[in-house]
Amino acid sequence: MIELVTGYLLKADVQALVNTVNTVGVMGKGIALQFKEAFPHNNKVYVEACKNKALAPGKLLPVWDSNLLYGKKFIINFPTKVHWRYPSRYEYITEGLNALRKLIIDENIQSIAIPPLGAGNGGLESFGEYSSLFAANKLAYFLQRMGQKLRLDFKPHLYGPYAVGVEKVLYHLNGVYLKGLEQGQATPFEPLKLNYKTWDEVNRYVGSMNDEDRDRLQRMLLFLKNFTSELSLEILASVDFILAQHPQYSVKDVIGALWTNRKKDLFREESILRAYEHLQNHKTSLTSL
Repeated sequence: MIELVTGYLLKADVQALVNTVNTVGVMGKGIALQFKEAFPHNNKVYVEACKNKALAPGKLLPVWDSNLLYGKKFIINFPTKVHWRYPSRYEYITEGLNALRKLIIDENIQSIAIPPLGAGNGGLESFGEYSSLFAANKLAYFLQRMGQKLRLDFKPHLYGPYAVGVEKVLYHLNGVYLKGLEQGQATPFEPLKLNYKTWDEVNRYVGSMNDEDRDRLQRMLLFLKNFTSELSLEILASVDFILAQHPQYSVKDVIGALWTNRKKDLFREESILRAYEHLQNHKTSLTSL
């Protein structure tokens, strides 16, 4: 049975507690700081694991520790971000939950308290992903790469590739098809609310598209089926942007060509390889930039 409750997590009458952490050994804010102060042995094991590069998104660190006030607890350190400076990613949450499910079964955990994963200081919404300027840019990027003549000029960017034209279009749609741009500006990951009252109108528009354009849209959605999180979209678009200019590049070359330190720190090699192989398998579907 799952219960949604509020209160002080460490006081929960459960066998296991989930502690949300980064992978650089710093428990400086939020729930992690509370764990650091209440369970010093757990913090020591966690710091050592980070020094040895043994902790990563999707890899949990379970530690038994005790406290005079809270008793003996099975603490599960759950990475929701790589560095404390960077926001959490939904992809990290998904990978971690898969690992947590296995751990619960393997350890026969009967009760567990889990905080909102990646929310708060992590910057994620408690109930999942949302539409944003970032997501709109990536969809427009790949639609154009599929051959749609959008006349957008995509450039390298902090979260890029990025085209100013996408933002201008969304401002014109604001108030009718979406909300969130009323102030005339928005950050890349700021939530945009879609107006589902216009769903039938949008469906009619898609139905009125010519066969070629509608087929292209469907192919793009199928192409992105397994790359729907913000991080995976950014990795896929970044790798594609590099390969579009240097099709002969190897995975190692692509990693070296990432244009910001943020991308180099955030993108894991296995995720880059996954994007690289996906693009190689679909390169005949992509046009030149």
